[in-house]
Amino acid sequence: MSRYDYKPLDPSKREFRLLHILPENDATSEDKSSIDPVRCTVSHASLDSAPPYDALSYTWGDPSTQTTIVVDGADFLATPNLEAGLRHLRKKDEIVTLWVDALCINQSDIPEKNFQLKQMREIYVQAKSVIAWLGPSSENSEEAMKWIEDYGGRSHQLKIGSIGGPRLISLLDALDGRDVPTDEAINEEATIFAADLREQLSPANSWHADLITALLKFFKRAYWNRIWIVQELASASNLIFVCGSDTASDNAIYDTLRLLRNFTQYQNLKWNRMVQETQFVKPSGVSLTQINTSRPINLLKFRRATHPAPLIHLMRTFRFFSSTDPRDKVFALLGISRDADVLGLRADYNKTCDQVYADAARRLIHAGYLDILGLVQYPKSVPGLQSWVPDLSRIHYRAPLQQRSLERKGPPGSTRLEPKFFASATKENIVLRRENTMAPDMPLSLHGVRVGKIEQVGLHWENEGGVGRWLHELQRLSQLGSFTDDNDEAVKYRAQAVWRAAVADQEIRQGVRKPRLADEKVHTAWESFKESDLKDVDEKALEDVGLSYYCEWLQTVSKGRRPLLCESSYLGIGPSETEPGDFVFVLLGSDLPFIMRSESDTSEKMQVIGEAYLHGIMDGEVMEKNPEIETIELC
Repeated sequence: MSRYDYKPLDPSKREFRLLHILPENDATSEDKSSIDPVRCTVSHASLDSAPPYDALSYTWGDPSTQTTIVVDGADFLATPNLEAGLRHLRKKDEIVTLWVDALCINQSDIPEKNFQLKQMREIYVQAKSVIAWLGPSSENSEEAMKWIEDYGGRSHQLKIGSIGGPRLISLLDALDGRDVPTDEAINEEATIFAADLREQLSPANSWHADLITALLKFFKRAYWNRIWIVQELASASNLIFVCGSDTASDNAIYDTLRLLRNFTQYQNLKWNRMVQETQFVKPSGVSLTQINTSRPINLLKFRRATHPAPLIHLMRTFRFFSSTDPRDKVFALLGISRDADVLGLRADYNKTCDQVYADAARRLIHAGYLDILGLVQYPKSVPGLQSWVPDLSRIHYRAPLQQRSLERKGPPGSTRLEPKFFASATKENIVLRRENTMAPDMPLSLHGVRVGKIEQVGLHWENEGGVGRWLHELQRLSQLGSFTDDNDEAVKYRAQAVWRAAVADQEIRQGVRKPRLADEKVHTAWESFKESDLKDVDEKALEDVGLSYYCEWLQTVSKGRRPLLCESSYLGIGPSETEPGDFVFVLLGSDLPFIMRSESDTSEKMQVIGEAYLHGIMDGEVMEKNPEIETIELC
């Protein structure tokens, strides 16, 4: 049988292709067998007058493994996951009409691909439904889907976690006999649900391990990590999740994820109290904490957003997601960002990956989003990237020192960086001159202040004994600095610098805010351990004095970083690649300082190593001294 040959689309008519899956009973008698191939036809339609259709959201899977389906009487090679999805959606006696990217776009025709990409969001918006195909049933997914539709559906009906509804942790605390705020709307039906949920998720029950394992494997499926589904789900007017022969609603999935996240928080708080009060030992084995709820929650949260977000927020939020083509880490987000047109960014598969990443980074920097430099990490796998261009193909990143969050009270779609740092004191300075800055062959020059040279660095973070060693390394460096007086105030200042630098002067997110480290927590740490060698401080010691959340964030922020001492005056933390002889700069318009390195002994050009925290310069102290402003040419 011949290979399928695409007929060209007419861009002037805003044409796109639709796939029609023929009924299962449509095959001729000789084709009826257990391995009857999926048979389809293709038609052209205009977005201005399209017939009813659904759109498929799925993950391609391994492109090197392919299976054959029949399209317009010709063979078409599809990935096994797509073939399985089409087979599951095929009906016995009806034609099913779908839009499927791998089939409806000629992937080898770059001009067509570029044009269809511009229309993709509208294709998903116009679809009757978006069908999120999670793959065939396996690893007890039937139990996971049933539980999701039951408990997630009931949570949605009861509005648990939504504005104006009862909060799960308050309901659970009430069941434990603990006081809850008088303004909480606690009702009998919600309380019964919370009791049932607590029973379901209790480690003491025989079914606990099987249920948690099923949910864990369900939310570890490749679907939840695919960058294109961000746009597909955000654009859907109606969304249904399909796994094998089971279905679950969008709301049931979202509420289940929030139940699991909030119950995990409650469980951690409860266990921490029990450890302190009774020497209780947490149960081992599979745990709710192993379920990564943040990625799918973010996916579905953007679907519910009232206004589109800026590209920088999308890129930072979904930096962990993957794509078959690394250029799609940018292209897949352009259609749902509110400022892609203003930035002058559009999908162009004629460009190489390094060109796509450099163009995106340059335009974001020019728009004032210097936090894109916070995504710079090493090693880089994309050839040709300059130091200031993040390798966006990565799926593993150290935690950023600031989080970019949607601003609920600001202009539609606006965002903020948290916690609030003000290293450059103001954002009103011109970051770049306009002329020629967009030309890809032009050097990128920024303005900033040189704080000083790195004199000492500590050891990299390690999980084994990491908490105590991390604190001890900061304590050791603090005793090498110029603030080595032994009077009480100097000793207390050094201790404060250690405890704040260890967590980059911040706490874990609290509701809609991510605050700086509270003074009372610094005081608690200082009073509790001022007579101790900090290398002996471990997780339990911090939990025993009420600093369990401090310990949690310490372990998050320290990974991929190392302690450092700058000019014998500033204690802080920076990327693990930081070396003695590197420089600290505060860039005009940036909240954070950056570590940079001379390209060579004879060059003034600088390489970006990454963002840093330095105690004593995070609130504009350096800028108060009227320092010299340098022009820094990056390489």
